[in-house]
Amino acid sequence: MTIEKLAHIVIDGFTESKKQFRQIDNRFGKVDTTLTKLDIKIDHEVGNLATAVKTGFDHVQEQLAEVDKRLDGIDGKINHISNRIDTVVTHERRITRIEKKMGIPTVD
Repeated sequence: MTIEKLAHIVIDGFTESKKQFRQIDNRFGKVDTTLTKLDIKIDHEVGNLATAVKTGFDHVQEQLAEVDKRLDGIDGKINHISNRIDTVVTHERRITRIEKKMGIPTVD
């Protein structure tokens, strides 16, 4: 084997290696492009999910505000009823006291 032939074999080997590296580089480029597209799609889906969650929480917050408003109304009614009961109890005590003073027997 001559030096020229050996040099040619080495050059052919480097040429083939360069060709294979180019193919590998092209494959990595395709993989990179695909991953970039997936990343964009995932970002978009996460954004959609975040929007949906926010919308859900906003709706729940609105419902809770309505429940709070209704509970405030119920509290007002309970306070009104409680005041009326206090008034009735006060009147009942007064009537009982008056009945005792007048000698009228009380009915339990």
